[in-house]
Amino acid sequence: MKFNKQLFSACFLFAAAFAPTEAAEPVPEEFGSCTVCHGVQLKGNPGTGAPRLSGLQTWYVENQLESFRMGWRGNHSADYTAEEMRAVASGLSAKQLKKAPSYVNETVSSLSFTHTDGDVDKGKALFASCSACHGATGGGNEALAAPSLLVQSDWYLEKQINDFRNGLRGAEKDDASGQLMAASVATLKTDDDINNLMAYIVHLQQQEMK
Repeated sequence: MKFNKQLFSACFLFAAAFAPTEAAEPVPEEFGSCTVCHGVQLKGNPGTGAPRLSGLQTWYVENQLESFRMGWRGNHSADYTAEEMRAVASGLSAKQLKKAPSYVNETVSSLSFTHTDGDVDKGKALFASCSACHGATGGGNEALAAPSLLVQSDWYLEKQINDFRNGLRGAEKDDASGQLMAASVATLKTDDDINNLMAYIVHLQQQEMK
């Protein structure tokens, strides 16, 4: 797949304009390109659609890089940001692929919240189907390839739920975990369901931070 230089440049300019002003740890040179979209502290950027990477589990990062490289993610023409990430992942060296998961996991940044107006009690009821894989408190389960929900921005989690619902993710025949997730989100019938679920996940994240 051909790398979209114009979109990459646009991401760079957007990220630079809204770069955090607080002090941050020096970024390893080999991962400097990651910060263009994901931010200096890997906080993520809703403007570019780049998720928060800070603190993600190493095994999950490994799985997702492999998913991009295999074309299980980023293979839908309507998912522009995933297409870009597929190109980036395909261009990583063996050394970068080995070191990237640890770099991501060890990076520390704050987590912000956008879903604060949903019904937490209704969200808790909806979360019952999520807990089967992601755990009762959303901490994740490596054996089921289910990531922690406690370290990811809620706006990005919402986007991924909609991507699964709309066939942008989980449609590839070899992506077993993606297909499972696509089937699971079918229980979310309305936008209110998603908002309530996100409100409960934010509640779990805030509890984890205490």
